[in-house]
Amino acid sequence: MKEISAPQAKRILVEILQEFHQFCHRENLRYSLYAGSLIGALRHQGFIPWDDDIDVLMPREDYERLFQLYHTSPHPAHLELNDSRTRPDYFYPFMKLEDTRTIMVGKGKERVRIGLHIDIFPLDGMPKSLIAANAYLYLHRLFRHATTLASLHLRVKGRSLPKQLFLFMFKTLTLGAASSRWNKISHWIARRYSWEKSRWAGNVISGYGTKEKVPGAYYQGNQAVPFEGFQFDAMGNADGYLRCVYGNYMTPPPPEKRIPTHITPGEIYIKNLCSVPDSGQSLSRAERP
Repeated sequence: MKEISAPQAKRILVEILQEFHQFCHRENLRYSLYAGSLIGALRHQGFIPWDDDIDVLMPREDYERLFQLYHTSPHPAHLELNDSRTRPDYFYPFMKLEDTRTIMVGKGKERVRIGLHIDIFPLDGMPKSLIAANAYLYLHRLFRHATTLASLHLRVKGRSLPKQLFLFMFKTLTLGAASSRWNKISHWIARRYSWEKSRWAGNVISGYGTKEKVPGAYYQGNQAVPFEGFQFDAMGNADGYLRCVYGNYMTPPPPEKRIPTHITPGEIYIKNLCSVPDSGQSLSRAERP
């Protein structure tokens, strides 16, 4: 295997996003850059300098259509769309569009073998009242914790005895329910509330908790935003969404908090001897979305 540098990894992520963008436009699917990727687009016209992943958000109906269409429509052979419905070892409660030529290794990546990818989250609604909406978001947080616990092995070197006992009790009480079961329940509940008909909407299944309680109207509409020299889609009121979730998002955090969280040197590799463009290369205008 050949190690990939951080700039090369970011370039591959942008190429995955380009393919995703083109597929969505071809199939008339809506999406928006999301979370740190949306901040990066509006504040830096690309990656936040210390960020190293790409997140997108799709209305629930488009999210489900993507899953159905991608597996039956032409797409690059090295890109694979996965969630807990496609892989038994997959415990994330959202989809990932993965470059299967690559592999991510290292601490925290042992439970599921996956390559460089973009994260794809569904946009759902929630109850109208503030109290009910907050309780609803806490419920889905519990599902996320259950999904994580279900994916852990009972015996792991270095885990403390109290944690071992807690994990054993959890698996016993839940009859060993798999991560996919918890994800299925969470998504089944999330589909009850249409984001277009709800006062509040957001990434219910795997977002920022109660901060996801954003007016549904902010997601209406569409605009193009710059990201690494290309144009990608964003929700109509991106500024309103970001201010709800992050406050004054245009002011960067202090230096001590500018820490990459996904790409670590020595942890991204090419699995096959395939061609990966140099980080300094750029696509021609004709190849741009």
